[in-house]
Amino acid sequence: MLSREAVSECAQRIAKRFPVYFVWFLLGGPWLMFLYFISIDRVLERGDIVHFLIQIIIFHSLLLLAGIAYVGAVTRRPLRPDVTLAPPDARPLRPDDPQRHIDPDDIPLRLLRDSPRLAEGSSHHHHRHTPDGEGEEGEGDRLLPKPDDEAHTPLMAKNATGGPRWCRKCDAWKPDRCHHCRSCRQCVLKMDHHCPWLDNCVGYHNQKSFVLFTTYACLFALYGGLEAAHETFRFFNDPPPDITPGPNAAQEWDDWEELHVAFKPVALLLISIMGVIFGLALGGLAGYHWFLVLNNRTTLEDMNRLPPAVLLDPGTRARLEELGERGSRRRTPGAWRPDHILTRNERIKLRDEARSINVYNVGWRANLRSVMVGDGAVPSGSWRELAQNIMTGANPLAAPRRKRYGPGHFFPHDPAMLENLRNLTREMRVGLSEGDQEAEPEPEVYTGGEWTLGDESSDSEQTVYDESYGDRQRGRFDV
Repeated sequence: MLSREAVSECAQRIAKRFPVYFVWFLLGGPWLMFLYFISIDRVLERGDIVHFLIQIIIFHSLLLLAGIAYVGAVTRRPLRPDVTLAPPDARPLRPDDPQRHIDPDDIPLRLLRDSPRLAEGSSHHHHRHTPDGEGEEGEGDRLLPKPDDEAHTPLMAKNATGGPRWCRKCDAWKPDRCHHCRSCRQCVLKMDHHCPWLDNCVGYHNQKSFVLFTTYACLFALYGGLEAAHETFRFFNDPPPDITPGPNAAQEWDDWEELHVAFKPVALLLISIMGVIFGLALGGLAGYHWFLVLNNRTTLEDMNRLPPAVLLDPGTRARLEELGERGSRRRTPGAWRPDHILTRNERIKLRDEARSINVYNVGWRANLRSVMVGDGAVPSGSWRELAQNIMTGANPLAAPRRKRYGPGHFFPHDPAMLENLRNLTREMRVGLSEGDQEAEPEPEVYTGGEWTLGDESSDSEQTVYDESYGDRQRGRFDV
């Protein structure tokens, strides 16, 4: 006999999979109705063989493409981040970590490892040569970013601390554009959103399949609805059949009228209305996701009100760790300002700036190619390569070509946009304009179990929060 926990787990699994079964019902039910009431009963019955063949080919091709894309979107499970690609300083320091209390004039080695100059210099010392003359990476090279490509290093910082992004639930590094999904219970690379109709997350692993499914399903619904509307129009305009006069003429007319006038128009109208409604709904969803693909954005990035913060240089990040939370509460220039420390005007400015800053937008052609063909594909050099890329992008069976190093972890970016976001981060998150210097930190004082900044008697000068509006009133800092 099954236990209560087993029954509950089975019920939850069925409830999660029910939307998937319902989608298959929405695809299979209209297919049977269209095939019988329109293709066979209307088009084939009147002898229009050419129209029947064209209709069967188009309708079933769209249905097959939508079904294949849906299977790919459902079965391609989210990819977990590769921890071997994490930067050396990704894990945040704990309060009891001895490296947390650092010398003001000393930049920790774990921060210096992010420096491209140090990485370039270290590559000569850690490079071993095999007897064949080919280089082989040493053990230390795996801890350093690739010196040949700036895109192989993380760009974004955690809004709460200014350090590298780290998932506390997975206790693992969180790459750029990666988010933790509570439904999937894992971090998802380039997460777009969690879709209950797929029982899966939409992200780097299946974004192409999801976009193709919404597109082909929209075309499938619209084509079926328009064909049904056309047959409905012809039904009411075609003359009734010629019934031979005789003793059974009245009965034959009543039978024809009961079958064709009472039921078939209802079925034709139902198919046309369902097709148009589902086509318009899916068309809006597909259009929105094509807009995101062309601009290289995800749904989470597009809905987020505040832009992400950029990882600053190692020296500034060392100063952020040195000033710590106390410096944030005091809004000391050079200390990190998380979301709850920002004033209303600062949040409004960040929200306005977010509309014009898109770090990952590298042109609509490159954006489209990275999703539909793959981020490992090269630009088309001829009309033949262009046609092959179009066929690859439209084929739901063709998996995108992924790049060899860090697929889904590192993305091409616009250097000008990145610099704008870096300046905005320094101004709004650190309180420093371009050319400003960080403030000298207050001396650390050990007060019975924890390190604090400055004298504890100065608590009267710390920030006072207005819970209703989030405004900050302060004793010596003007906002």
